[in-house]
Amino acid sequence: MTLVITLLHVFWGIVFFDGCAKKKWYTLLVVVLSHLLVSALTFISPHYGLNLVLAYIIMVLTGVWAFFVSGGSCRSLKLCLLCQDKDFLLFNQRAR
Repeated sequence: MTLVITLLHVFWGIVFFDGCAKKKWYTLLVVVLSHLLVSALTFISPHYGLNLVLAYIIMVLTGVWAFFVSGGSCRSLKLCLLCQDKDFLLFNQRAR
């Protein structure tokens, strides 16, 4: 749960400040409400396993949202994962 909360705060920060910069007030509302939802999950329900699964689902959805908000795209992710990105730091390294 600590990992989920830590990553959620990173993702929420990215989405929140993008919403502030672009004056998308509904984005700020969604971030605050999802924060309240995850916080409430930790102390309302006695089923820890269910809380953890729901928190991970919210984390993945928020992480995808933060990825696209920060300028990521499906194409750039594919190029990076397949090591075909010319801007990738290790692309031009020679074998020693």
